[in-house]
Amino acid sequence: MSHQDTLRGLASESIREGQALADAQLGRATGLRSYQLGEGQGLVGEQERIRDRQLSDYLLSRSQPLSEIATLSGQAAPPPAIATTGLNVPAVSVAPPPIFAGAQAQGQFDQGTYRGQVGAYGARMAAIGQAAHQIKD
Repeated sequence: MSHQDTLRGLASESIREGQALADAQLGRATGLRSYQLGEGQGLVGEQERIRDRQLSDYLLSRSQPLSEIATLSGQAAPPPAIATTGLNVPAVSVAPPPIFAGAQAQGQFDQGTYRGQVGAYGARMAAIGQAAHQIKD
């Protein structure tokens, strides 16, 4: 192998290493840029959410009508308010469902079930204790 071949080999090896190093640097730069873009988009989204929350809090504190809120937020104004039940039928006076009474009844049922389970557990433990005592004697 001549001196020229050795130099060519070293040159091509250094070119490969240089290309590998450049590829690695490009990959790191691309990854960093992608991360920075993602962070920027996240910050913009968070700022928009904060602005929207502040605007809604401000409008609620002023008791703005829904039509003005819609105008300020760039949405279509709601139709004139007509009280309905949600079924496209004119509103009638309907008593609300007894949700609170139902919740109380469910709580009482759960307490009774718990007491029964605790009592059954106590009875089993007492039976096991008596059986162990009888075996001991």
